Amino acid sequence: MNDGIDLDNPVLVALSKLFDLVMISIICLVLSIPIFTIGPSTTALYYSVVKVLRRERGYITKEYFKSFKLNFKKGAIISIILIPAYIIIYFDFVYANFLLKQGNSLAYLLFGIFTIIGTVLVLTTLYIFPVLSRFELKLKETFNNSLILSIRHLPSTIAMLLIIIIALLILYTFPVAIVIMPATLTYFISLLMEKVFKKYIPKDEKPQEKTKTDTWYME
Repeated sequence: MNDGIDLDNPVLVALSKLFDLVMISIICLVLSIPIFTIGPSTTALYYSVVKVLRRERGYITKEYFKSFKLNFKKGAIISIILIPAYIIIYFDFVYANFLLKQGNSLAYLLFGIFTIIGTVLVLTTLYIFPVLSRFELKLKETFNNSLILSIRHLPSTIAMLLIIIIALLILYTFPVAIVIMPATLTYFISLLMEKVFKKYIPKDEKPQEKTKTDTWYME
């Protein structure tokens, strides 16, 4: 008779993953507090969730901090670029709305222009941190490829945006879900994102990936 704990028990496995989801979500939130660290924090979140929770390789905190350190510089620069961009586009819409209330017909043109710019910004943001977590690219290439991927795989992009909207609605209804939402949202986003990435990683070639020798993502 085996009195030991069955580590393969489905209940224990589920509880272990739940604990990891909560822990890594909290770490991500805490490390995002300085604002400019949102980039490396989000990048590390995607990397660790996919590698550990989905592919069951390594330990969640070890892989998180590994990616956080590796992508800190580029991730921080991306944050410094994106955050002001969102602030500017927000005030652009405020200005267009002000003109609309004044009866200025120019408001309609501005709304159209700002909507296009805002859409490009959102689409790029959706892909940029997962791309950063996986591929070794120059900063400009990271931005360009993120936008191209978002447009080229538009059905997947739309599905991801819907998942984000659902997550925001859940947070609005149950704010306490914030302690688990970052990792959970990332997990569901990755189900679609990894299918996109898979198309750009030839099976007969060694992919361009940060760890060089660890090809876990090809499994």
